Amino acid sequence: MGRETFTGDVAFEVRGHLGIITLNRPKAMNALTQRMCESVLIQLEEWAADDAVAQVLVRGAGERGLCAGGDVVGVYRDMVEHQDHDGGPMLPDGTPAYQAHFATEDFWAVEYRMNLLISQYPKPYIALMDGLALGGGMGISAHGSHRIVTERTRAGMPETTIGFSPDVGGTFLLGHAPRKVGLHAGMLGLHLGAADAIFAGLADTRIDSGSIEALIRELTSRPVDEALPEFAVEPGDSALGAAEWINHVYSGNDVDIILARLDGVAGEIPEAAEAASTLRARSPLSVRVAHRAITTAAELSLAGASSRSTRWGCICCAPMTSGRGSVPSWWTRTAARAGTPPGWPTSTTTCSTISSPRCPTRFWSCPMTEQTYTTIKVSSAKRVGRIQLNRPAALNALNAETMEEVVAATVAFDADPQIGAILLSGSQKAFAAGADIKEMSEQSFADMYAADWFRRWEDLARVRTPIVAAVSGYALGGGCELAMMADIIIAGTGAKFGQPEINLGVIPGMGGSQRLTRSVGKAKAMDMVLTGRHIDAEEAERIGLVSRVVPDGELDAEAKTVAELIASKSKPAAQMAKEAVAAAFEMPLASGLQFERRIFHSLFSTEDQSEGMDAFANKRKPTWQHR
Repeated sequence: MGRETFTGDVAFEVRGHLGIITLNRPKAMNALTQRMCESVLIQLEEWAADDAVAQVLVRGAGERGLCAGGDVVGVYRDMVEHQDHDGGPMLPDGTPAYQAHFATEDFWAVEYRMNLLISQYPKPYIALMDGLALGGGMGISAHGSHRIVTERTRAGMPETTIGFSPDVGGTFLLGHAPRKVGLHAGMLGLHLGAADAIFAGLADTRIDSGSIEALIRELTSRPVDEALPEFAVEPGDSALGAAEWINHVYSGNDVDIILARLDGVAGEIPEAAEAASTLRARSPLSVRVAHRAITTAAELSLAGASSRSTRWGCICCAPMTSGRGSVPSWWTRTAARAGTPPGWPTSTTTCSTISSPRCPTRFWSCPMTEQTYTTIKVSSAKRVGRIQLNRPAALNALNAETMEEVVAATVAFDADPQIGAILLSGSQKAFAAGADIKEMSEQSFADMYAADWFRRWEDLARVRTPIVAAVSGYALGGGCELAMMADIIIAGTGAKFGQPEINLGVIPGMGGSQRLTRSVGKAKAMDMVLTGRHIDAEEAERIGLVSRVVPDGELDAEAKTVAELIASKSKPAAQMAKEAVAAAFEMPLASGLQFERRIFHSLFSTEDQSEGMDAFANKRKPTWQHR
């Protein structure tokens, strides 16, 4: 006789040496709530230390299956129930919600801890993925050591069907699927049968559903590796495995390229035509977020992918919490009647352009922690936000992910009222040795044009907060161009600058031919661009490319001092000063003088102007309000 306990909507039982978790919300298809995840997490930790429990099994109550996902209704209500008239989330007392703690954040935090524990569980973790195993159901099952499917299984990450993005480590699973089938399944939100789930790496073994109870009886006294083979049957042929066209189509690095490739083969492959139609019916934002999240997760650990899921997920939720339309049509299943809600991104909008200062800052409107990013490190102190390129093995070469992360972190710092300056740096050996040539080498003109390669850097150039670049080592090609996007370049004595693209048969593509010419003049720019030669820090300072040169060992301290000094000023004044100086590149003198004068006049509407002049008159230090 085993011992059995109930905790909310989960039942726990020990039979022999088998611990059994039963998700027990059959009317809700066993959808996971925060309390359920907390209960499972606590019980798993107890069983991990219990010598009487040799292995653990999870199953779902009822006829529908293991688990249909997380409690979407609960997440939805949490996102929309507190809104002011402008659509921004508010607390009952009128406090902006970005200052508060959201229940959904707690739910995700607990759920991800549970998923991570399952993936690292010290004992066999057996998941019966009979029937539905979707979304959160994959999180509680597909990270286990023994993942069992049946002829009734429907497994997958269907989040794009509701305007969301795969989460609970699903991006990790889909990102490691063979031949791009993970992208195909994740972007479309497919439900996979047993054979496809096994091919995609989401499951391991198929048994007949009628054998489940017999298998459980065996597992109470026998190790899973000994008992399971006796029940295993052939999974059958995988349709995904036979669809060789998927790998070609989904190798495109942009959703628009993928759609174009689907259209190109649609006449010969009906499945491709159906996929194109389905993608176009999904929320453009969620599809693009899913593409980005799954692609990047291929190079992440489960912990890293899960950490980023909150960020990606909240990007999808942003239109809901920022007032861009009320209830998204993908959530109410009325897309055909309602069309695209006002303010939702069009098919040409990339996920990384979506931002809202009204969305909870703890979610995504500021750089979270270093775990949020994989190619950069972020931190902040004394009103300075710091971004450090962190691809040492590649000399900080700028690939697509680095571009996205640098721009996202910079834009987030720009929106943060507590940040007055941004410091951008690399390593001692290389600020950035250029763009990632390996990533670009196999791109065609159509690919580069369709993706509008490097366009994302324009968002960095539009940042209003002053940027200080600390350059040591190599700043070549894209690295030199990135440095020139900063407002002040401080170089170590060992820094090397250059635009060597001519040696690769191309030209600068991130603004090098334009910004370099405006900084150093036509003669020097032609010299550097046409010969590809490198210049040292001394020459760079002499020709006006860098602001100042300091010994390598003093570079970091000097750059921080400069950034902190800028950050100590009135933020509106510093931002407008940057705007006025930048305008000198674009305007003739007469227009520039008028522009400067109007900005000067406008600053007299700020509290900081009154404070600054009063402090000067009374010989005291000003206290800036940054408004």
